[in-house]
Amino acid sequence: MRKAENSGATDVEARAYLDKATELMAKYGIEQAMLDDDVAEPERPVDRIVDLYPPYVKEGRRLLGRIGYEMRCRSVYPGGKDNRHRVHLFGFETDLQATEALFASLRLQMLEGADRADRLHRPEREDARAYKRSWMLGFIREVTARIGAAQQAARAATEERTEAGGDGTSGRSVALVLADRTAVVEARLAGKYPTLNKARPTKFKGTGYWRQGVADGRDADIGGRAFDEEDQVAQLTC
Repeated sequence: MRKAENSGATDVEARAYLDKATELMAKYGIEQAMLDDDVAEPERPVDRIVDLYPPYVKEGRRLLGRIGYEMRCRSVYPGGKDNRHRVHLFGFETDLQATEALFASLRLQMLEGADRADRLHRPEREDARAYKRSWMLGFIREVTARIGAAQQAARAATEERTEAGGDGTSGRSVALVLADRTAVVEARLAGKYPTLNKARPTKFKGTGYWRQGVADGRDADIGGRAFDEEDQVAQLTC
């Protein structure tokens, strides 16, 4: 990932580095889950608060929450004036680390890409902030779908090895192991936040979503499952 972010790397090199990083993160996280399923005292999920900073905090929260969702983590916006720049992440340590690493890289790409799209593609009379925000939403949709696709590929590859008996584990299916871990993560979240609201659909006015945001997201340096336009992030009932 450091190589991908190096200013001396070409676009092709950066994309290849991030594609490989995403592939390795997905493979490692799933293999760790399968190995952990075989031990007497398996790992337990953890949680931590992530502080976000301007600009575009709301879009940053959305990006972090959706990356986490694809990496088997769950998120809450705690709500309230003191927490408006915070996301509370829940998950297993390996998945949380991968989520935060991807977020750091993709947030930088998102902000730089929105500025570039604004300069090159925004219609003359359209509000710059509205255009950038809509571009970011399209970018987030596409890049997190690609992360989901990398996870699906890793699950399928691990399942093939498990069925062939070549992974050294006891043989529970990948789908069952991951489903159980997700249930444990969601139970930990529910224990901390027993009453949650479903996130409201996001509204936006700019034209950058389909024209450039999704298109540029396809070319971003990562490496799909589509989702609807409602956040896959919970909100605490006020």
